[in-house]
Amino acid sequence: MTYFLGRDVQVWILTENDAVGVNVTSGEASMNSSLAVANFANKKVTGALSATYLYADVTGIDVVLDKVDEQISYYGQRSTLNAEMKKMSSISITRKKDDNVWDVIFNGPHKSADAFDTDKLDMGARWGVCSTPAASFGHSAGTDKLHNGLINPKESNDHGSSGSFDSNYGYRIVLQMKSPSGTGNLGDEFIVLPNACFTEHTVSLNADGISEETAVFETMVDPVIAYRHADCVGATRANDI
Repeated sequence: MTYFLGRDVQVWILTENDAVGVNVTSGEASMNSSLAVANFANKKVTGALSATYLYADVTGIDVVLDKVDEQISYYGQRSTLNAEMKKMSSISITRKKDDNVWDVIFNGPHKSADAFDTDKLDMGARWGVCSTPAASFGHSAGTDKLHNGLINPKESNDHGSSGSFDSNYGYRIVLQMKSPSGTGNLGDEFIVLPNACFTEHTVSLNADGISEETAVFETMVDPVIAYRHADCVGATRANDI
C-alpha cells in the first residue's frame, strides 16, 4: 500500500467509453457526451489529459497493487505452490465533501432514459457505461447505457468488428505523479487502473472542520505504468478482462 498526499498527485476518473461520461444532474446518475460538464467521470479520449477535468480538493490517495494467489499443497512436501491467478488492485480517493455526486453514483438513482433496465432505477452507476450486447429491454444492440452490474464484463464492450471488441466495463482511474516543480509536466509517471468498479463509499462528518468522503475503486485487470498521456487511455480488450 502506498499513500500519497493530494498535493503530490493529480487524479482523473474516466469512463471506459469514448462517447459518454457519467454525470449527476438533479440528484440522478446520467450519461453525458460533453467533457465540460461531467462532474463524476469524463469520457475516455485520446491525447493529452486536460487539467480542466482533474479532480479538485483531493486530500489523499491510497494505492494497492496486489495479486491473488492460489496455494496448492503436494503430498509429502512442506512447501506449497503459490500460483498467481490474477491481479487485484485498488485505489482509495479522499476529497473534501462539497456535493452529493459520489453519494448518488454509489447509491442511485439512475435517470430513467439512461438506465439499462428502467424497472430498476434505485441503484448507483458503480460499473460505468456499457453497450447493450443484444437487443433487450427495449434497446437496440450497441446502445450506450449505464451499466447495471449484471452484464458479464466480457459482454460489456463496444461491439465493434469481430475480434476487436474493447471493454467498456467500469471506470479508468489515472494517477499522475507531479513533477518537482508541481506543474505535472509530460513525462511524469502515471499509474492507471483500468476497468475499476466503485466498490466502497464512506463519509467522515466533522461539525467543527471539513467533512471528507472516500471512494474506493477495485479492478482485476493488470494495472498500467505509463510515462505519457497517450499510454493512459489504451483500450482493454474484452478477452483480457
